[in-house]
Amino acid sequence: MLTNRASGLYRIHLGAQIGTVVAFFTALHAAFNWLNPWPSLLQRSPYTGYLLIVVVSLVGEGLTRPERLRWMIELSRRNLRRVSLRQFVATVLGLSVFLVCTQDHRISRAFFSIFILGVLPLYHAMNYLYPAKLLKLLLQIFKKKQVNMLVIEDRKAMDFFEGKIKTGIYPGMSVSGYLTQKTPEFCNGAPPRHWLGTLDTLEQVTGEHSIQQIVMPSLCFDPAVGRKLRAFCESKGIRLVLINDAPQRLGCRLTMTDIGGMEILSPRSEPLEDPLNQSIKRFADIVFATVVLILIFPFTTLFAWLCHRAQSPGPLFFTQERTGRGGGTFRILKYRTLHANNQEEARQVTAGDERVFSLGRFMRKTSLDEIPQFINVLRGEMSLVGPRPHLPEHDIKFADISANYFVRNFVKPGITGLAQVKGYRGETRTRAQVRNRTRWDLIYLERWTPALDIWIVLKTVVQVLRPPKAAF
Repeated sequence: MLTNRASGLYRIHLGAQIGTVVAFFTALHAAFNWLNPWPSLLQRSPYTGYLLIVVVSLVGEGLTRPERLRWMIELSRRNLRRVSLRQFVATVLGLSVFLVCTQDHRISRAFFSIFILGVLPLYHAMNYLYPAKLLKLLLQIFKKKQVNMLVIEDRKAMDFFEGKIKTGIYPGMSVSGYLTQKTPEFCNGAPPRHWLGTLDTLEQVTGEHSIQQIVMPSLCFDPAVGRKLRAFCESKGIRLVLINDAPQRLGCRLTMTDIGGMEILSPRSEPLEDPLNQSIKRFADIVFATVVLILIFPFTTLFAWLCHRAQSPGPLFFTQERTGRGGGTFRILKYRTLHANNQEEARQVTAGDERVFSLGRFMRKTSLDEIPQFINVLRGEMSLVGPRPHLPEHDIKFADISANYFVRNFVKPGITGLAQVKGYRGETRTRAQVRNRTRWDLIYLERWTPALDIWIVLKTVVQVLRPPKAAF
């Protein structure tokens, strides 16, 4: 009941949005054809097909929207704007693909443009206004269908549901109190707030409070007690809901996967463990690296050689051991930007570092020194996008600062990464910088998509053309 009502609120909101967009589309079409009889408005032209594409695009976005963006009543303004943008992109993409495939010349370009320009603010308005309005309506509907809930053992779960009920996530619910397996310690002779007794009084309490739903943590009970409680609920016609309290016990969110009939819980999602995703990413790496090494690498190599001849004679390339996927090591390739015979290669380069010659500083600022790493990409040691690889000794140092630092090693290191385009590029001077770099690297690991890689590459190109202050 809990999950059905919460997900139902989401579907009602999506349905209300679709209805409003259909009304907007129809009204706009009527405005463009106001001289024609009403029955012919959507019949004499292919506008019905465009309307259907809009509806399908909204439904598709709603079905693929991440769970964290579905509970509209609790979303921040930033996330509400993100949802509106997702819907707008889905709509524009759907209409554009349909227009290109049909090569339709009958649709009014003015109509098409006005609809596209008007639908984004419409989505914004609906996402801001509809959740509260729909919630108020649902609370009125469910007011006469109040469901009394009893929580077993977990006082924190009771407080959680009370808060959710107040915000309207679970309309029509009411928490009567909670039971425990043993009698808790009384404070000043008074029982804890909302405590109704022990499991021995279960039948009495459910009768007195007209309990219709019981909620219990799944990892709290002996199996025999759990089976007995389930049998009791079914014999009395009471719904039983189990809370997965493993995230609270482990202190992190978990993802669930069904493998061969067994439900597997993991602290994080890893899209790049999917062999298909790995193949897509590897194919993109090979294609991109091959193009760069054929078209760009010869010219940057000549430029680096001339820079060395002019200011710092010595080896063209600089190689250094770095940590790769799974904690293994490899030799990373770069154009040398430090003076030759440098005895402090393990020390991080800082702003104004005397070891860097002036043209080497230019190569570092524009990321030209990274071009040879496409050879590492072609070898399979690196990827185009991923967490930046560090020296093994730096990894040990950073791991002391960020407890989950080594999780970065679940994926291949990259020439560029999400942390870099988010502003954490160059020298790592503070503990906060280490933690923030790690945080963005883990976000990349958990939310990887081909679109995210493309976005990071485009942002990197912008930073190459307009280097940030952190680049030196």
